Amino acid sequence: LSDEACKALFSKLARGALPNLTELDLSFNNFSDAGLKSLSDSLAMGALPQLKTLVLYKNQIGDIGLTSFAEALAMGVLPALKDLYCVVNAPALRAACEARGIAFH
Repeated sequence: LSDEACKALFSKLARGALPNLTELDLSFNNFSDAGLKSLSDSLAMGALPQLKTLVLYKNQIGDIGLTSFAEALAMGVLPALKDLYCVVNAPALRAACEARGIAFH
């Protein structure tokens, strides 16, 4: 998925698509900070309330996107999230997960 494709997909999620989705694997795509920011914005609007597992391996996400996502998690998005798979070293994201009892892999 490109950043533009992410924006389109996550916009649909923000409007209530797939409210019962429990697992989302976004690994091995090509989105960057902008794509993860689009996801964070959608989550802030209540998208994916039942999501338990999110996989973000092998994308082009940098510090800006990771920080934005960490801030969203700290604000309580993804209330059902139990596992986040994100192989990069992201201290702020790890801390946000730990504070909410989310396993950071």
